This record gives sequence, structure tokens and C-alpha cells, in this order.
Amino acid sequence: KATVNVSIETNDTTPGELTIPRGYVFRSNLIDNKFYNFVVLEDVTATKANTIYYYENIDIYEGELVTVVYTQNNSTNPKQIFTLPSDAIDTTSIKVIVTSNLGGIESKTYTKVENVLDVSANSTVFFVGETSEGKYKINFGDDVVGKKLDDGSTITVSYLVTNAGSANYCNDFTITSQLGGYTTADRKSTRLNSSH
Repeated sequence: KATVNVSIETNDTTPGELTIPRGYVFRSNLIDNKFYNFVVLEDVTATKANTIYYYENIDIYEGELVTVVYTQNNSTNPKQIFTLPSDAIDTTSIKVIVTSNLGGIESKTYTKVENVLDVSANSTVFFVGETSEGKYKINFGDDVVGKKLDDGSTITVSYLVTNAGSANYCNDFTITSQLGGYTTADRKSTRLNSSH
């Protein structure tokens, strides 16, 4: 993980807000002849001050943000277990959105279970475990501990796949694409920590 400040200077003073979205990529300096991508895991919004959007102490995380989509089928997957295909997943970054097709389309963000004692029958939560092959898996409640998925629900899972300690010494970052139509940004690394 690294923490950066970003400033984007515009040509006008018109009030406005600008968001750096989840998944936006910063590229690191070369470490052992390799660049590393660091991404924003939560939307970050700044309000323009005079002509400048300024973002202070944004946490960025090394890795590639991956998204996989599943459909729940109660006849073939009664235990509602989904194996994530990637290796080297940062499990703290897993985000799950469930869209039910019953009674109209409704999407909800589910929360990773930290303490099962805090979970009720209606809690919209997911659990993280490991398969016998060493892959990570997620599963859902049973209407006793956590809410069970409706048959036909769409499960969108996103997570960070990392290089772990290989990127520990990255300390300078550049933007990789436009931010709100702006391409010039001043970046300053203020803190650098291990990815794990």
C-alpha cells in the first residue's frame, strides 16, 4: 500500500467535484526493471478550490483489480459456494454485489463476515474460505446465519490480485489515464507500506 496526494489544476474557477473511481490505476517507478500498478479501491471525491482539485492521503494498493460474475443456480449449487479463479488474492479487498431477479432487479452490497455472532438470518453477508486446492472461495448464508441467495441471483465479485512484497520499494507514481478529462497531475508519495 502507498499513500499519495494528487492535485489537478484546471483553467477555470467554476465550482465542481471530481471523483477518482474505484479501480483507477497509478503506475509505479521501476523496481528491478518492472513497473507495478497501484489501484484505488474506493471512490475518492474532491471539491475544486479555486482552479485546483486536491486529493490528500489517498490509499492506493498494488495489484490488478479483477471482476468475475456468477449466477446462482439452486439445483447445481445448493450450498451457494463460488470458487475465485485467481491466485494471490488480497482477501481484504473482496467486494460482493448481489443482484436479485425476484420482484424487480435490486442490487445490494454484501459485507464480509468478521464475527459470526453479529450475523442474523437477514444479514446480507458473505464468508471467505479456502478450497482443498488452495483457492479462495466465497459462500453465503442459509437464512439462519446470513441471508440465502435467491435462485437466479447475479453475484459480481471484485478483488485485488497482488505481487505481495515485490512492490515494497515503489515510491513514485504517475497517472495512467485521464481523470475527468485532465491529464496533468502532481503526485507526491507521503507514506509507503507493504502490500500485506
